[in-house]
Amino acid sequence: MAISKSKIRLLKSRPLCIICAKPQEVQIVARTLQITKDHISSSDIPELGDGYDFYLGTFNIISKDGGEARSLEYYVTSPYRQGIQTFSIQAGTLFHVLRPQFAVHAGVCAGYAKEGIKLEDVIFGDMAINYEEGKWVVEKGQKLFKPSYRTIECRTVASIVGFTQSSLEPTYKYGGYISGSAVREDANEIFDLLRTSVSRDICALEMEASAFLMLCKHHKNIKCLGVVKGVSDLGDSNKAHDPDTYKRSLQVTASAVREWAIYALRNVEWNTDEDDSIVAEFVNIYYENFVRIALDAVGSKQDLTIANDNQRKVQSKDVKGMKVVMPENDDPSAYSESGHIAKIANDHGLESVTIGQSNLGRGLFYKDGYLIDFPRLLNKFAHEDRIQQAKIFQKLLIRKPYFTVSSAESTPLAATATWEDFVKFAPTAPN
Repeated sequence: MAISKSKIRLLKSRPLCIICAKPQEVQIVARTLQITKDHISSSDIPELGDGYDFYLGTFNIISKDGGEARSLEYYVTSPYRQGIQTFSIQAGTLFHVLRPQFAVHAGVCAGYAKEGIKLEDVIFGDMAINYEEGKWVVEKGQKLFKPSYRTIECRTVASIVGFTQSSLEPTYKYGGYISGSAVREDANEIFDLLRTSVSRDICALEMEASAFLMLCKHHKNIKCLGVVKGVSDLGDSNKAHDPDTYKRSLQVTASAVREWAIYALRNVEWNTDEDDSIVAEFVNIYYENFVRIALDAVGSKQDLTIANDNQRKVQSKDVKGMKVVMPENDDPSAYSESGHIAKIANDHGLESVTIGQSNLGRGLFYKDGYLIDFPRLLNKFAHEDRIQQAKIFQKLLIRKPYFTVSSAESTPLAATATWEDFVKFAPTAPN
């Protein structure tokens, strides 16, 4: 399996995309979320092209009614450089190829001081305009810019206004965004103009928010989580004089995104495109070429032959079913070599058997009425996400016919078993 295929499917299986404006922001956000170890470069994914870095993480989400915690997998990424044009093209490509189910735009912005916005506040927004849209005209010999402001609003999964108003964090503020193509040191003039002519909610200035919200509206499969940006300057002559403020603003942004995502998605269902994953292909291969052939042979009353002793047989009528044993802690590395499997069989008193004839013969293990297999096929999964893929393997396998109950059966003929269940069924054999 080509590396690009496994990695692109790994990214496609993650429901949440956190997209920043530039790689420098991604680095700080990833460090704050403590996810710098799990990294993918788009140089391995031709469908995306160069320029993207992805850092992989997981949020644990508990539902509003206090149910079982769920794992929300996400990645943090950005275009290769800042700017509204680059963002529009690269974010649009990413949304088209990876098709995330949820997306949030994170980063830094300039805040409107007259509204009480302070450095390192965090602005949550679901509305933006591009203040540079319009046309230049010449009137009476003078060049004039006539703006054509268009408000872009994107409804978020949960109320972003309600979240900021109910939050115990006083630095969380709701507001609208102004987007443009250049860094400005006269932000207050723009704020004053647009708060009067467009919306009193406007309180943040940056480059990409309007493009992000427009992309979310265009890609109907994406549920928007809005724009979350920390205030790193106040759009004046002091801009960029304190690099520590920039860093701290991104750190509080990362924490705010985590808190907002957990809040917004606590009662929302999501899928992981499991049927479109590399795992599904291996489940089909394993089931059709191994499980089905072995159990079809049992059903046609073919007896089991004990390995190394052709005179001993296990009659098919004595076979109660089949157990597919998942590795300890769902880590496929436990099955990486055939010697590992042989040792497990020896330690737990399993007999090696063969069922089926000629090219349809399949080798398994047997104990107390059950065929037993340890699927080494799991070792073909992508190393960086092998445990999660093993869990998906089990989830997809139990949907197959022999693992489900038919009208003529009270229990399925095949079942998966956790490592703990297997050890209870077949304790370590005495020496």
